[in-house]
Amino acid sequence: MSTPIESLLTLRRWEEDEAKSLFVLAKKDLENEEDRLSGLERNFTALREGIKANENKGLTIDQIRQAQQHFDHLMLLLQRQRDAVAKSAQRLEEAARIMAAAALERKKFEKVDNRQKEAGRREQLKKEERDIDEHAVQRYKRNTAV
Repeated sequence: MSTPIESLLTLRRWEEDEAKSLFVLAKKDLENEEDRLSGLERNFTALREGIKANENKGLTIDQIRQAQQHFDHLMLLLQRQRDAVAKSAQRLEEAARIMAAAALERKKFEKVDNRQKEAGRREQLKKEERDIDEHAVQRYKRNTAV
């Protein structure tokens, strides 16, 4: 039979596990967003190096326009991805805060539960001592009455 504190402690442990799962998902999301950003940055670097390599070959206006459009498009994608990384980082920080709060709540309930159990053990010991004393008194009375 579980006490109300034990039930609440079980609930707090479940909440902490949920917070840990949320944190893991947020961390994985941030890693994925950072990987996408890294890929876009590599594409941007490759485009820039490709333009530099073709400078001496003489580019037509259409090629320059096309490269500029591609460059502008990549810049837009980079900015969006940086924003996505920042939002993922915020979600990760929030998940870490929630996880820390859940752990703190669980620890509080564990302390209360431990105190209750210790108080129960002390009370049980006192009861056993009273029973032993009562038994000794009865034995003494029986032995002295003879």
